[in-house]
Amino acid sequence: MFFFLTKFITNIIKELHSKASPAQMGCGAALGAIVGLTPFWCLHNLVILLIIMLVNVSSGAAAFAAVIFSLIAFLFDPLANAIGYWLLADVKALEPFWTRIYNMPVIPLTKFNNTLVLGSLVLSLILFYPVYLLAIYGVKQYRAHLREKIEKIKFFRILNATKFAQWYLQVSGLAK
Repeated sequence: MFFFLTKFITNIIKELHSKASPAQMGCGAALGAIVGLTPFWCLHNLVILLIIMLVNVSSGAAAFAAVIFSLIAFLFDPLANAIGYWLLADVKALEPFWTRIYNMPVIPLTKFNNTLVLGSLVLSLILFYPVYLLAIYGVKQYRAHLREKIEKIKFFRILNATKFAQWYLQVSGLAK
């Protein structure tokens, strides 16, 4: 567990020090938030993962956001469930739409007939732009104010002083 946590933190710092633009990292984080806030084994998450792999966004930021948002997703579940129930049961004008799409070949794999799945997807799409903007702001603030302080921490100086670290920085393109 310690190794996984250390590797995860190291990868986050590596991503923050990469040449990825704040917009690429923000978009990756927003897409990762969708994956983290919605139940994982749904067709829309496969589509999101394909987008992350095919589009020039930060996959590290997406992974980080997916983990963080999956840890707090249960806090959003009551609201997501209420949104899904409202869309599926209370909005009578949508009933023919739900019936028509549910009878299509692939749509049942989306599990949109589940109030939590539909509600969490709608909620994550509503939160997409705020997460995007917040991630851009966070990356800019980190790079402007914290990057040098993190590099001065004794643990990272020791880690960077080892031959393995020097080799890793050269191979990964992070060497200055």
